[in-house]
Amino acid sequence: MKKKLINKLKQYGYDFQIPQDNVIKIKLSMSQTVTITFHNDNKISIEDKFEKWNYIGGNLNFNLKKLLKYYIILILLFVIFINFIRFLKFIPNSSSYNYIFQSDYIYFELLLILFSVWLGYIYYFIRFEIFKSTLIRWIDENDNK
Repeated sequence: MKKKLINKLKQYGYDFQIPQDNVIKIKLSMSQTVTITFHNDNKISIEDKFEKWNYIGGNLNFNLKKLLKYYIILILLFVIFINFIRFLKFIPNSSSYNYIFQSDYIYFELLLILFSVWLGYIYYFIRFEIFKSTLIRWIDENDNK
């Protein structure tokens, strides 16, 4: 099963490595790596991981699920911080210039950053799930032959 999967990966030109006998690491474009682990009881685990310095993870070395949790926590902390600053009146709301460009504009920037991060996350998630289903189909084809 593993040899036939390796032949399929070679046939379609994927960049992969075999660091151990039961592990295949496939490097997708844009710093995403998929790791396939073959266990002794005919179970296969397929996991994703980002390398450092990528669009969605920056300098963090996470998988998609951990990145989603990280960004939710980061956004919540940012909203709490902005509301704390507004509560302490570090951002004056006296003139319309300060109100538009310093307090509400920060929420617009947060919304814009959140939207771009979600687009990136959705892109990586869909790409990983499509590749995962392709790998499962290849493995099932090899088992049926």
